[in-house]
Amino acid sequence: MSVISCILVAFAAVSFAFPSVLLAGDAEAEPGAFSFLRRDFSGTPRSRFAGMSGGAFSSEYGRLRKELEDSYDACYVGLDDDGRRGLFESEVFWEKYFSSYEKNLCGVLDRPLLIYADGAKNPVITNVYREIVTEILRWRIDDLKRWKQGHYLSKPAMNADDIELKLTAERRRYAALRSDVVLLRYILYHYDRKNMDRISNLFGEKKLEFLENRISDRRTLLCEQLEMIERSNRLLEMISAGLRGIVPVDGSGKES
Repeated sequence: MSVISCILVAFAAVSFAFPSVLLAGDAEAEPGAFSFLRRDFSGTPRSRFAGMSGGAFSSEYGRLRKELEDSYDACYVGLDDDGRRGLFESEVFWEKYFSSYEKNLCGVLDRPLLIYADGAKNPVITNVYREIVTEILRWRIDDLKRWKQGHYLSKPAMNADDIELKLTAERRRYAALRSDVVLLRYILYHYDRKNMDRISNLFGEKKLEFLENRISDRRTLLCEQLEMIERSNRLLEMISAGLRGIVPVDGSGKES
């Protein structure tokens, strides 16, 4: 029996033994013998995204998209022709990158989930999909506003040697996080992680090309690479926590 087959069999056995745990991809809870796993999570801290209505999220999403559009236009008009071309190309690939996250995570993670994120000892209930979407939008807005001011160095306090050391560590961390997410995706859910990675890499290349045409400083380019992989790790952490997330239920067994 292959390693993957063994993992699938083991997971099936756990699912059979503990059917009362409602995971992120399940449609509804099923009553099970081990009801102690279905404790009331009503006292668990909730992020603002957990209780946000669909209308409220749509309004925030629309506001961020408008701010992104305004920030892009403001940055674009201050560039020369080559800079405008490079910014436009990076924006095209950013939109593809953003859409890949929207498309692939919405069906699984767009619901309140009880998760352990960022190494926290205590759980929090949040909507991982909404957190990720708004974070990606804010990152792009922040970049555009910074570039518009001519500030291309994202981490001015770090020297090149420190950046390289941190970059090596973050790359190792990325490999571990990505392996974890790929395994969870294979066992529990089905979303196109490979295509997401491909689009993410293309966006990263276009972003660096734009910056290389603006400034040739090695430290600046290393900083940008570090910031990109730190952001990728942040997203992978959230996705991993979300895929492990449990749908919170109240005392009656209904989703809370």
